[in-house]
Amino acid sequence: MESESPSQFLIYLLLLTSMELSGSLSPFVANMTTLTNIWLGNNNLSRHIPDLGSLTLLETLHLEDNQFDGEILSSLGNINTLHEV
Repeated sequence: MESESPSQFLIYLLLLTSMELSGSLSPFVANMTTLTNIWLGNNNLSRHIPDLGSLTLLETLHLEDNQFDGEILSSLGNINTLHEV
């Protein structure tokens, strides 16, 4: 029997450390509002870091060892649950 409502997935963890990723970090990540942990370190991501202020459940954000430029937006400071950057 098929469900009439669309499937809904809740994503809590984005773990892509050391995956040789390149390019920019998509602003779409900010729409994944159930994320609590983002691990994207040790890749070759570049350009600016998108505004992640909508990720109000975020606890951990690892973006080290990439090629990002620009500043980290101050909206991250409004995420009360964020304790590891």
